[in-house]
Amino acid sequence: MATLTLSGGIVMTFSRSAWIGLMLVLFTLLLTNPSRLFKIVMGFITAFVALLLYKGTAYLDVIESMSSRPSQIQSRLDIIGDALHYISQSPLFGIGLGSYSYELRIIIHNTPIWFMTEFGLLGLIVYGGFMVWFFIVGIRSYRAADAVHRPVILALLLSHTAMIGLSMGIEALFQRYWWFMMAMNAACIRLTDNKAIVQKNRST
Repeated sequence: MATLTLSGGIVMTFSRSAWIGLMLVLFTLLLTNPSRLFKIVMGFITAFVALLLYKGTAYLDVIESMSSRPSQIQSRLDIIGDALHYISQSPLFGIGLGSYSYELRIIIHNTPIWFMTEFGLLGLIVYGGFMVWFFIVGIRSYRAADAVHRPVILALLLSHTAMIGLSMGIEALFQRYWWFMMAMNAACIRLTDNKAIVQKNRST
C-alpha cells in the first residue's frame, strides 16, 4: 500500500526533479536488487492504471502539459546560463554566499550549480565529498548490519540517492528532511560499529 500511494503521489506531483530522483533510485536498485525493483515498478504501473481509471484517459494530456512546461524549462536554462556567467568570473572561490540571489532576486534551483556559483570549485568539491561520505558510511553500515536492519539502511541510502536527483532541480539543502535522513544514515554506522566492537570483545 505504501508503494502504491507513493507511486501515485510522485506521478501527480508533476515534478521533473522528483522524477529524476526516482530514476536514480530505480537505476540503483537495478544494479543492487533487481527483484525489489520489479516489485516497485509493478507498484507504479498499478498506481498509474488506477489513476487513469479514476481520472480518465484525458488525464494523460494533463500529465503531458504539466510535465513539459516549456516556459519553465527555458527559465531554468536562463538561470543556469546566468550562473555560468558568474562562475566564469570567479571559478575557484565563487562569488560569495547569497550573491546570486541578491543580484538577480532568484535562486538557482540546482544545488551543484549553486555551490559552484557561490563557493567556486572548492565549494563544489566540499559539497561532493560531503554527499559521498554518507554513501560510504551507509554501505559500511549495510555490510555490518544483520538481515533484519539492512532494509532500513538500504532505504536511507536510496533516499539519499533520491535527494541527490532532486537537487538537480531545486536547492535541496534547504529541505530539512534531507538533513534528517543524512543524520539517520550517519547514526547507523555508530550502531553497527558498536555492535561489531561488542562481538569482537566477546570473541576474545
